[in-house]
Amino acid sequence: MDNVTPFSPNDVELRILAALLRAVVTADGRLTDRELEALASIPHRAGVTEARWKTLSAEAVKRYPNARLAEEAAVALARRPARELIYELLYDLARSDGFDDAEWDVLERLSEAWRQRHG
Repeated sequence: MDNVTPFSPNDVELRILAALLRAVVTADGRLTDRELEALASIPHRAGVTEARWKTLSAEAVKRYPNARLAEEAAVALARRPARELIYELLYDLARSDGFDDAEWDVLERLSEAWRQRHG
């Protein structure tokens, strides 16, 4: 769970990850200490420096200002390892303080959309 990925996501994939993390955190309308701890591990687990993560996260807010746009961008991701990493990190974030229905909905929509588009 806390391992660094052997896969290197590119900047587009990392921006989409940042936007989706924001979507999961805001889905239930609250940010818990456990979610903050999970979020703090993201740069390390994604194999990116904290400084680069902050830059990409700021860019993600501008490119994907809402969950719908982030999810649409995520569906188009071609690289399976990127989709797997994103799902794993989103899952761990949602699980960190106990799954909420709204958080689970984000995960289910992504999983189903990826299944339909990529098999």
